[in-house]
Amino acid sequence: MASFLTMFALLPVVVAKPLEDELRRVMTDPQQLVRFAKETAELATPEERELLTKALLRRREADPKAMKLLGEVRARRSRRLSSGCQGITNETMCNSCIACNWNLFFGCQPKSCDSYTNETECCANAGGMETGCFWNSQAGRCNSMTCDNIAAGSCDGGNKTCSNASQVCGTVQGCTMGCQGCMESSMTCTTDENGGCNCEDPAAGMAMITMLSCPLMDCSLCLKDGVDSPSLEAFKARRTGACDAKCSNVVHCDDEVECLVGNQAPATPPSSPSSVTTECPAPGTVGMPSCVANLVAAPSPTCPEMCAGFEASCTKSCGA
Repeated sequence: MASFLTMFALLPVVVAKPLEDELRRVMTDPQQLVRFAKETAELATPEERELLTKALLRRREADPKAMKLLGEVRARRSRRLSSGCQGITNETMCNSCIACNWNLFFGCQPKSCDSYTNETECCANAGGMETGCFWNSQAGRCNSMTCDNIAAGSCDGGNKTCSNASQVCGTVQGCTMGCQGCMESSMTCTTDENGGCNCEDPAAGMAMITMLSCPLMDCSLCLKDGVDSPSLEAFKARRTGACDAKCSNVVHCDDEVECLVGNQAPATPPSSPSSVTTECPAPGTVGMPSCVANLVAAPSPTCPEMCAGFEASCTKSCGA
């Protein structure tokens, strides 16, 4: 799964912003990286998993098609999450769901940070926005807790670099005001011949390449490849069969297979918004804290640290 991340490092403008934010969010947390790889394998078709695996084998070769495919696969997750709220047709029930919010024009929709109307709600983030949320007192609104979003609403029109935005940006360590607005301090910007501003963070991209090339990720993808009827038993069989070379050093028993890939078949495509549901969808898994004063990225974990994090998270590992 490395080649499309190489594209993230080399051609940042090609990457959809939601995918870029997600990659930044998971890159320093071994358990979130495992979840990222697991979800990607579940959301992809067998043919797509084969293409992504081949991209991984090419390692550092830039592959815009693989990058685009990764974005398309990850977008299915957003559609799957949103379908749970969209199937609710009753306003009262919708608003009773932690992860949903009633929209006058579009009906029941998944919550976003801007669904929160005051600082207390924003910082509590009961809906589980994975980016975390940030209360922008300049604008009186709740934004995603990412450098490029914390100052949203501070300027008039499409301006992102006004003094109000700069002031908000400066309140969070790890963020800095640049030519494209508030951004991560690790970003570097250059001006092209037409006066345009291009910003990127090559170091972050290369760190992701290294981590997502770790044996744990190779094993996760291998377990899902070539399985016509996905099941836990099929994945267990592949651990000691077709995937033995990739898994034997990191997944040591059937218990750990279940921890790595889950005990269910890959998720089915999201239901049509027209289908009616009477149950609230579960809130998201919060990936970042809310209303914090520091977004400086922690050092990226090494492959051994990722494996140790996986072992620690698998509570019934090999009968222990």
